[in-house]
Amino acid sequence: PHVAQTATSVDANPAKVAEQHELNDVLQECIQTLPEHYRMVFVLRTFEQLSYDEIAETVGCPRGTVKSRLNQARTQLRDALRDRSVL
Repeated sequence: PHVAQTATSVDANPAKVAEQHELNDVLQECIQTLPEHYRMVFVLRTFEQLSYDEIAETVGCPRGTVKSRLNQARTQLRDALRDRSVL
């Protein structure tokens, strides 16, 4: 699923809009490279805004595991974005 969206305005600078679209595409690609168990908790927390307890119930693991997986997902995303010179 496409999870990142860009808000644009009539006055938006076309170069900035294009840059934002490119950044969103790179972020989406990096999210897709995460292992499923990390990607799931990242998407549920970041984009669906579920609580740790809700995620734990949804994926069937303890709350602590959710927090650990979320931390690992963020670390892997940060590394992937750095590798692509985005950060």
